[in-house]
Amino acid sequence: MVNRLRDINPKLARACAALVGSVTVGLIMVGCAGQTPAAPNSSGSEDPLRQVQDCMKDAGWDVEIAEDGSISTFVPTDQASEYEAASAKCWESYPVKAFADLTEAEQSNLYAKHVAVRDCVVALGIDVAPAPSFQSWVDSGGAWGGYSDVPQDVLLNQWDEINTKCPQPTG
Repeated sequence: MVNRLRDINPKLARACAALVGSVTVGLIMVGCAGQTPAAPNSSGSEDPLRQVQDCMKDAGWDVEIAEDGSISTFVPTDQASEYEAASAKCWESYPVKAFADLTEAEQSNLYAKHVAVRDCVVALGIDVAPAPSFQSWVDSGGAWGGYSDVPQDVLLNQWDEINTKCPQPTG
């Protein structure tokens, strides 16, 4: 079996806790605001996504950069662990500001964006749990995102519509 993967920076996933899929089922994505890439690395690439794309291609994975900032490719299910290893290595060159380092105002802004995404998802007719309180969200390290409670099968089957109509928060 071959699955279409949307790959994201694992640091962003941990920082924003919006990881809602897994490589084994074929989809990884994230929504995170206030994250800015660091200066170019030794490869000289000004664009961190291109840097990751080049790294993945060097590792044997033909990946594309999507408009939403994800990197996508087709990966045979039995090669998921190899893909994950290459992805983790390549994303190491894309540092971001950790959730704990965000100011209260930045956290509040990010939370509001995730709630707006969640409300948009509900408006599409998708049943999801209510958003946690701001304080609960902060106490969890931001471990909730606007897509967090979207059923995985719905997310896989309606990704383009959901991500187009309810885009994930960005800087």
